[in-house]
Amino acid sequence: MVGECYVVIVMGVSGSGKSSVGEELGKAWRAEFEDGDDWHSKENIEKMRKGTALNDTDRQAWLMALASLAKRNVEAKSRVVIACSALKKKYRDILRGDLKPSSVRFVFLDGTFQTISERLMERKSHFFKPGMLKSQFEALERPCPSETDVSVVPITLDIPTICNYVLKIINASNATVHTTSHRSKL
Repeated sequence: MVGECYVVIVMGVSGSGKSSVGEELGKAWRAEFEDGDDWHSKENIEKMRKGTALNDTDRQAWLMALASLAKRNVEAKSRVVIACSALKKKYRDILRGDLKPSSVRFVFLDGTFQTISERLMERKSHFFKPGMLKSQFEALERPCPSETDVSVVPITLDIPTICNYVLKIINASNATVHTTSHRSKL
């Protein structure tokens, strides 16, 4: 089908629920799920374990690998949900690569610093240190109006509600051939 979406990137700062939402969305959409955290180099993971935020250079190879994953899935007409912070517009542009706009959608899990900080304090076995959250909020470039492939979803909703909403967006975009997309906000 022309305009088919094959890639959904669940984005947001650490602790926003990317992996939890991505995993459930993958099941509901009958798609492969890939956690971007699993694609970090050992050096990046060690850096974050020590409490040091990653910079653009640190993230470059990681983003390129995830962009290749997205492209392979589109070419194979195979669905994939990828959890990836995608904090900056230029990171999202790398992930978009030269894919047709209709083949990829982003879901921005939007939450307050306080809510996400509380979530991070409850995590026990993750390499991301809660003290690094401030740097992620500082680096975050909220999706702009020209990013019509991004849906903004509040993290205060439960995971099934988020997944149902995203599935409606995907199904609507797959049902018609778009000359332009729409930016949606729940």
